[in-house]
Amino acid sequence: MYAAARAQHLSDKVEPALQAGKLVVCDRYVDSSFAYQAYARGLGFDFIEKINAFALQNYLPDLTVFIELTPKEAFLRKNGADENDRLEQAGMAFHERVYQGYVELAKKYPERIVCVNGRQSPQAIFAEVLSLLKGRNCL
Repeated sequence: MYAAARAQHLSDKVEPALQAGKLVVCDRYVDSSFAYQAYARGLGFDFIEKINAFALQNYLPDLTVFIELTPKEAFLRKNGADENDRLEQAGMAFHERVYQGYVELAKKYPERIVCVNGRQSPQAIFAEVLSLLKGRNCL
């Protein structure tokens, strides 16, 4: 379902924006599927890659920003899990596997996935991400 939604999102929103020369920023994309499904749910990287191959249609991100913060730190920072979010209620062990999935992805794709220290203030995180985008001539 995630891959199908991704294919529709690409077709309806991303592809037209890219064709118009716009910068596209997504809060989740294929790396989320790898972290949540391949690593945390144990479905395997190759399996998730195959499922998403059609959906992606050669639209890999130029840059993925991994705001690196352990799940424990993240939940403390936002005062707990969102009670209305099924994934946030999956438990700390699940979120640790998701986090480790992102860490592994950052090692696997260092040219594309950039880690940003999530322990900084929101303003400092924003400034660092903005600097990354400018440094890659995205802005």
